[in-house]
Amino acid sequence: MMYLVHSVGSHDDQSSHLWSESIKASRISLAEMVSLQSPISVIAISALAALGMTLWVLAPIAGKLFLIVVLLGGAAGFCIGRFVRIRRKSVAICESGFRLNDRHGARVVSDDQITSYAVDNRRHYRRGKYTHATCLLTLWFETEFGPERVSLRSASLSDDDVNFQLAIDRIRAKVKSRSVTNRHQYVFDGDGWSFERTELRIDRFGPDRSISLQEISAIKEIDGALLIWDQDRTIPVGRIPIGTRNADLLKTVVDDYLSDGVEAHRPTSTAEAATESSLGRMLFERSNSRLTRWAILIAGVVVLSIGIVLTIIAIHQKMPFVAVAAALFALAGMLIAAAGFFYGKSVFQAFENGIRQQSLRGNSVIAFEKIGTLTYQTKPEHIHHIYSGQQTRLVVTSIDAPSHDAIDFVQGSFYPDDSLTMIRDRASFVVARRMRDEHAAGRVVEWVPGIELGIDSIVSKPKRRWYRPKASEEVPYESINSVQFEGDTLVIWTDYQERAVLKISSSEPNFYPGYYFLAWILQLELPQH
Repeated sequence: MMYLVHSVGSHDDQSSHLWSESIKASRISLAEMVSLQSPISVIAISALAALGMTLWVLAPIAGKLFLIVVLLGGAAGFCIGRFVRIRRKSVAICESGFRLNDRHGARVVSDDQITSYAVDNRRHYRRGKYTHATCLLTLWFETEFGPERVSLRSASLSDDDVNFQLAIDRIRAKVKSRSVTNRHQYVFDGDGWSFERTELRIDRFGPDRSISLQEISAIKEIDGALLIWDQDRTIPVGRIPIGTRNADLLKTVVDDYLSDGVEAHRPTSTAEAATESSLGRMLFERSNSRLTRWAILIAGVVVLSIGIVLTIIAIHQKMPFVAVAAALFALAGMLIAAAGFFYGKSVFQAFENGIRQQSLRGNSVIAFEKIGTLTYQTKPEHIHHIYSGQQTRLVVTSIDAPSHDAIDFVQGSFYPDDSLTMIRDRASFVVARRMRDEHAAGRVVEWVPGIELGIDSIVSKPKRRWYRPKASEEVPYESINSVQFEGDTLVIWTDYQERAVLKISSSEPNFYPGYYFLAWILQLELPQH
């Protein structure tokens, strides 16, 4: 693991970031003490050895044992400390390379010596809430001591960390320029794949397959991997982990090719033309755990077997009531086994332009353009007041058949599912555009139950109660001065009163489409949730 350490030295050093590998700076003094590199450790070992010699004179057996323990402990500490000092590395990024300080001493490694690199962006959560992002940069380079590798991690990936991002861009451009042989022809490789001229060959992460650069139609980063599509299929033909060697370079090369105008002159295949009105490329798939499925199946078979054996014994012993109970027990086992069998049949698939769910109710397909309502709910789960994960539920109904073809997907996970959030936003933006068109036509748009987005204001219509009638409340758009999230509730403030005028739960139907439509109306940068 990488730990951020402040650099000390010249002005050049102070303007760069300094990282230390495998050990915190606060542990360096401990390593020096254990490895007998400080006077305190030498004095301590000498004092213990003198005490052992004294005990040897007074009590020979105890003195010998104590002296042996002191000598073995000192030798072990020396070896461990030396090992820690050897593994300690510090790296300072400079303009045309980086300064490396390790067991070989202080030296400068230029960008020309870097042969490969890897970039791994990670989002971090605490109790299910996003806290910060980090970036892990791994470099492979050649030195006079042979091939080496070093990893650097930014403490907080943000717009302020420009030095780290500039270093990544510089190394990416340098490695790419050395790999090019001709226009759109490169020679480089990664872990389990290689790219030669215009052909990508993947001999890992599945069966061996080759695809030319001209056949690639898209490349995207989803679920921590690069997904590669060709022109003839909607499912990915290749999947490469994003944090592996030169995966970022592969994405850069393919993106440059697709954005260089070559794609516009590419002939459209028959399969691609036939699916223009479909859901598009499949982005990811979620299914129930195979381990859970087999556990339910095995439990059902065990209960069924016990029930059958007990039924046979009860019939043989002429105990009708016990036989009936045992038969019901066997029936319960049969139902459990059937539940385990159908448990694995539930599959949720997300596409560029829609979603699909296969379950016991059948196959439900809803395009984003046909969404009637979209409900996205997240519920944290706790065990003895300790966060243990969260349950996410996505419910989507269709305009054509609101109840029959509804998709109801439930997933439990420890961290939020960024891919599922992406699909929620993609679908919400499509519905928000439909809301915008209705609003431009002069029609009132229903947001969530009881709240409408009018031409000039938000209209809140509370539930009618015979004992306390309450009139509708209008909140002009021009009076809104703050929109913030408090947990899972959106709170809206205005300039004409101190308390919040509206509080809307994010678990309401069509909350997110209306939320993004409200951002367009107010022309505000609303907080992400």
